[in-house]
Amino acid sequence: FATRLLAAFSQRYEGVTISLDITNRASLRDQLDNNVPDLVIMGQPPEGLDVKAVIKHKDETKSVIDFEDAKNITNEDLLSMDVDVLVPSAMNCAIQKENINNLKAKILIELANGPICGLDEEAIAEKGIVVVPDVLANAGGVVGSYFEWRNDKENIKEDEEKEVAELKEIMLKAYKNVKEIADKYQTTLRHGAYILAVKRILEAEKERENI
Repeated sequence: FATRLLAAFSQRYEGVTISLDITNRASLRDQLDNNVPDLVIMGQPPEGLDVKAVIKHKDETKSVIDFEDAKNITNEDLLSMDVDVLVPSAMNCAIQKENINNLKAKILIELANGPICGLDEEAIAEKGIVVVPDVLANAGGVVGSYFEWRNDKENIKEDEEKEVAELKEIMLKAYKNVKEIADKYQTTLRHGAYILAVKRILEAEKERENI
């Protein structure tokens, strides 16, 4: 999802660099796309990391520190890397007033819940940073839960590739809808997502004749 979203922003794929905060297992297994060129994690060489090996190392040592062929760096070093995309995916409040000026990435995808704290959304936009909010970037997990509910209700087991394809279609459509609202009202993606959500709630309540 992150790589397709990036393509929608920049129309560029080859040579893209990403700084991914991977201090939890879910980030490694679910959010990392092996097809991303020059992926930057923990300062490793451009050829990238063996994701399965990183997961195995973390399972055995309870940490990603001292993984073979990787350089140990601080979280602040990771956040300030000179990359195209920054993906804080582990902790909330990772980005605050104290370190926002250190960020060099122009696209920030919130995979953690609330990784940005105490900062005005417009102020971030003025710095030329586009933020994909957690309410959008994290929505895939909710969609996956819906798939599980649907399969259980219908007593079926859908093909994984089919579900992944459907998930991608839903997420890209969600991004497109949010982006159109944000452009229409000349606001951020976060506020665009909120406007779209409130609009849909009002439409549903009108349909039910509650308002």
